[in-house]
Amino acid sequence: MSGKNGGAPVIGRSLFRRYAKVLIEVARRDKLLPRVQKDLRSFMELLKTHPQLEGFFSDPKISPLHKEELLEELLSAADYEDITKNFLRLLSFRRRLPYLQEVWEAFQWQVNRLEGVAVVEVISPFPLSEGQTRKIVRRVSKFLGKKVEIKSSLDPSLIGGVVIKVGDTVYDGSLKKQLQLLKERLVQG
Repeated sequence: MSGKNGGAPVIGRSLFRRYAKVLIEVARRDKLLPRVQKDLRSFMELLKTHPQLEGFFSDPKISPLHKEELLEELLSAADYEDITKNFLRLLSFRRRLPYLQEVWEAFQWQVNRLEGVAVVEVISPFPLSEGQTRKIVRRVSKFLGKKVEIKSSLDPSLIGGVVIKVGDTVYDGSLKKQLQLLKERLVQG
């Protein structure tokens, strides 16, 4: 869910980080962080698999009362921790539920930082085998000195090789890039 399309005012990332930070602090205090993380992931999946729900919560024409009623129905049917339920209620009450995706991303980023996990994006022209993925995880983990979580995506234009993104740093080992460099050298003489 993203508030950008829902007509709600644009809100800064610092607010998403504050919501995420408070949720993490409360969940850690109660030793429920993994469970709360699982609950939020489950709620996000629910919204993704039922786009009409996402649209309902993002629609500024629908009254906050109707949104809160539907949220209560969803929460009563879910086996979520009270922390998670209260957090989602708070977002709804503050009319921030359309920004749940941004809050989730801030939450995930902070949890990964706390746990020493680096999220690495690996882009390849074809799906990588488990062995190739393990090899990349091992090498990047050793290089960064952190646990690594891989997010894979496909880009057939790369032809071969991979592009690895760690934060703002890009390691381009694609065949496309190598051909580009070769072309530049040939043109330069």
